[in-house]
Amino acid sequence: MKAKNNIIALWVTVLISFLLLGCSGEDNPVDSEETVNFNGAVKVQTDKSEYFVDTASSDNWIIITGTLANTASQDFYSELGDWFDSNFEQELLLFAKWNDGSVEHFNKRNRWEKVEQGTLFEGSRVIQISAKTNYEFHAPVLFDKEKIGQYRLIIKYYKTLNENTTDTLHDVSNTFSILTK
Repeated sequence: MKAKNNIIALWVTVLISFLLLGCSGEDNPVDSEETVNFNGAVKVQTDKSEYFVDTASSDNWIIITGTLANTASQDFYSELGDWFDSNFEQELLLFAKWNDGSVEHFNKRNRWEKVEQGTLFEGSRVIQISAKTNYEFHAPVLFDKEKIGQYRLIIKYYKTLNENTTDTLHDVSNTFSILTK
């Protein structure tokens, strides 16, 4: 009888261990440890929590849209502007390849990875993100049917307008899904 109780106790211990390991933050993209080091002064919110792609279509691009809000009482700077728009403050911000806005996918290894983004052929420019101001943004993403699932946007921004700046700040959007129809 004592041996049977020891075996049951061992199985219960193993089961509890597996349950505890299964509840780690790495399995949940929203609670991932990788979101801990964001600054929180710039809020990035997508317009939708789910974006759908028609796999029968030849167009493999999807445009993520939303609002970027500077909730701080100071101005920031970021390379999210359109080069053809000469204004230092622009109403529409662009997350694109080779600028300060990126798109990440939560992969099968439970890690965030950057995905292919649209290129601004005319280039991008540093713009001012004014204090207590909201902006619209577009983030073109190349759809990959192997990467259905959870996504997020990352913005890099700076306290000062200086080429040699070391005051890089980061913030993250809500998590959203890209799914097939």
